[in-house]
Amino acid sequence: GEMVMEFRNREELNNFLNTLKYVGEGIQGQSLLDKKTNQVYKIFSEEELEGADYGYTYNDVMGLSHIKNDTFIWPNDVIMIDDLVAGYTHSYFEGKNFCDFNDPFGVNLDNLSYAVARANEDIKLLSRRKVEINDLLYNLMFDGKRIKVIDTFEFRKGDITYLENVEDLNNEIKMFLVDCYFNNIVLNDERLYKLYKGNTSALIFLREFRAYLEKIKKQEIKYLEQARDLANVDFSEHQYER
Repeated sequence: GEMVMEFRNREELNNFLNTLKYVGEGIQGQSLLDKKTNQVYKIFSEEELEGADYGYTYNDVMGLSHIKNDTFIWPNDVIMIDDLVAGYTHSYFEGKNFCDFNDPFGVNLDNLSYAVARANEDIKLLSRRKVEINDLLYNLMFDGKRIKVIDTFEFRKGDITYLENVEDLNNEIKMFLVDCYFNNIVLNDERLYKLYKGNTSALIFLREFRAYLEKIKKQEIKYLEQARDLANVDFSEHQYER
């Protein structure tokens, strides 16, 4: 059963879109939210359609939607005008991009670990199916409990490994935890620095980073807030004594 929403012409589509809430604009087009069904309508821009010679097919949009997982939000329906693919719908997820969190201090680190572990499993699944994950950095969403990936439209089959696919997630999580706040702490410890810089698991880094902070603070760290006084401390003066 093909999942298709058909409109007779652009005007009919626009009349429908006028009833929805505008949520954003991307390179491919704009996104609107239907609050009643919690579906996002992603409508391709003229440039995007022109660039594809108006040739997007049902399969271009829905090709991966059969791969069941909890992280990647696949298209649900294809939006057609006459016989032209004009966009698609996907489920709405009320998270924020990691870049848009003001700081990492309020995030529950147990929840973050769980979320990263779940995302890792789904990246493994996609890698086994030889799906190439694109643009992860901008499309990683987090709501404090779960990580989801939106804008999966560009994903294609390819000759890809898990390590290549997971690299963006690893980098994003490490930067989220460290950047602007704990660079000095990480620079101060050779082992942490290696975990931070290499394409190593964000989960392992998070575990070791927490353990390191806990050793300095002599207490359990569930939120980075509990180690805020260590942020941006200059360690070069007195190296932390082990």
